[in-house]
Amino acid sequence: MRGSTPQLKWGIRGRVLGLVVLLLAVLTGLAVLTGLAVALQAGVRRQEYAQAAADQTRESMIAVQQIIGAVAEMKASLRGYVLTGQERFLSPYYDARATLFTQVTALRALVGSDAAQQARLIQIGELVGNWEREVAIPEINLRRAGSPEAGRMLISGMGQDLLERIKTVGGEFAGAQENAWRDYNRDLAQAVRLAQWLFWGGTVLAGGVALAGVWVFARGLTRSVDALVKGAEAIAHGEAGLVVHSPHADELSRVAAAMNATSQTLEAQKEELHAQQEQLHQQNEMLVAQQAELRSHNLELKQREARLLRLNSLAEKLGTTIDLPGVAQVVLAEYMDLFGSPAGALLVADAGFDTFSVQAQRGLQPGWLAG
Repeated sequence: MRGSTPQLKWGIRGRVLGLVVLLLAVLTGLAVLTGLAVALQAGVRRQEYAQAAADQTRESMIAVQQIIGAVAEMKASLRGYVLTGQERFLSPYYDARATLFTQVTALRALVGSDAAQQARLIQIGELVGNWEREVAIPEINLRRAGSPEAGRMLISGMGQDLLERIKTVGGEFAGAQENAWRDYNRDLAQAVRLAQWLFWGGTVLAGGVALAGVWVFARGLTRSVDALVKGAEAIAHGEAGLVVHSPHADELSRVAAAMNATSQTLEAQKEELHAQQEQLHQQNEMLVAQQAELRSHNLELKQREARLLRLNSLAEKLGTTIDLPGVAQVVLAEYMDLFGSPAGALLVADAGFDTFSVQAQRGLQPGWLAG
């Protein structure tokens, strides 16, 4: 015969005491649940604030990268205009300039009363203005005037220190935003841990009070609880049906969902920053290609200058003689020297282009002209 589950035996006094203990337990449970709900609600609000801070940090990072990219685009467009003289190359310059100051204005509104970040944004605007006044505007004016001095400031690297300073200040701004976000998350984690300690401390305290009340008001209740425990153990050993409690959606699931959203946001921010870095790398490659084109152009100018010098030298030599054979020898010598030829001849055709006569020759094999 199977053993029976111990029965609870209550007298009138026991039932009254049981009612008191039950009421105490209910009040304690309500207090604990209220504290848990308040803590969870505070955690949700703090997580929402953390999400907003993460979004603000991400927007700040993207805006800073766009500012740095706009500076690079302005410099590249200015180089293209100085090199070609075509006004269409200035259109990206003005577009990038508008983007830059739009992002600076948006960031100033975003950081609000943060004096240090406001100062960095003001400094970026001043540095861009100084670079335009010292390099960009003078170069544009010189190129429009057709001055040969156009492009010398860019080639010499004038104003490069201002552009590097803009990148440095932008990096400082982004670093400060990231540090502020980390500090906020650290404070949030500390607040959550404090709430956990308070919750578990309150729970332990409430449990202690409830146990003390049970011990003071009715020792018989402990025997009843022991009976319930034995009955539960009997059920656990297969003497009753198994009850499975499935989890339900509550505040904890919202906290987990908010943390997952934060993690996804950070991953998207990382990918976006990587894309911005790739874009800056491509712009640097474009700048390198433009520099190579400028070097090729300078080499071509030097070659033209050398040819002009040779032609001037030839004109001076021609001006010192009136002897036609001598003139022919001078002309032949200059052209052989110019093109690096080891041998050559100066031929003159008659009116019908039927025959040619040799005016001068040097370094040819005997009989070559006869053939």
